[in-house]
Amino acid sequence: MKKSKLKYLTFFICILFLFQNCRVYNSKSVTIEDAAQYPGRVKIKTNSNDTYKLENIKKEEGTYYGVVKKNSKAANDLLEHIINENSSNKYVQILLTEDLTKDIHLQSKGKSTGLSVIGIALLSLLVGSLAIVAILGGFFG
Repeated sequence: MKKSKLKYLTFFICILFLFQNCRVYNSKSVTIEDAAQYPGRVKIKTNSNDTYKLENIKKEEGTYYGVVKKNSKAANDLLEHIINENSSNKYVQILLTEDLTKDIHLQSKGKSTGLSVIGIALLSLLVGSLAIVAILGGFFG
């Protein structure tokens, strides 16, 4: 395979991975109680207008915790709120207080999947068109 064709294939695969990791969150804010019952990812906006993405929100004995990866932006920025840091676990829990959380948005799994499918379809059309142009016109030399 020629180097130029290999570059285009590599580009295609990179874009494919990019669309697979795309997440869309609902624009409507929910209560922390609703977010704790939701099994998926959530995005919170703090009172200082910082935004953090959490794996989920848990409720234990009336207290709410956000679960994040240990090396995430949320874990680094909210270090003083971390509870239950276990060195063998890759997740930490962040104490979510009323003065910390302003808005909570749930991940829309349907929209995330739809966007990924549309992105992959458009990219496939683009690559297919480039392949047809290359075959018919000798575009890639």
